[in-house]
Amino acid sequence: MKAFSYKSSNGTTYVLVKTYVKMGNKEPMPIYFFKTPETINKTHHEMYELPKGWGIKENPKNGYPLLEREFNERAKV
Repeated sequence: MKAFSYKSSNGTTYVLVKTYVKMGNKEPMPIYFFKTPETINKTHHEMYELPKGWGIKENPKNGYPLLEREFNERAKV
């Protein structure tokens, strides 16, 4: 699987990673977030490709990328 990378407006490259967290008594749920390539090697997160139906939005204050759901045109009506 090829990892999804994103270069922000300030020039920093981020890679999308996925990990599982357990919330209460429920089954572990996947969460997705961005990390720099240097910090991925220090943790046990798996690199992941961009999930279907999701896009990237950048925080204007610090340039950090965020996942955002993409809505089709019919949902906007």
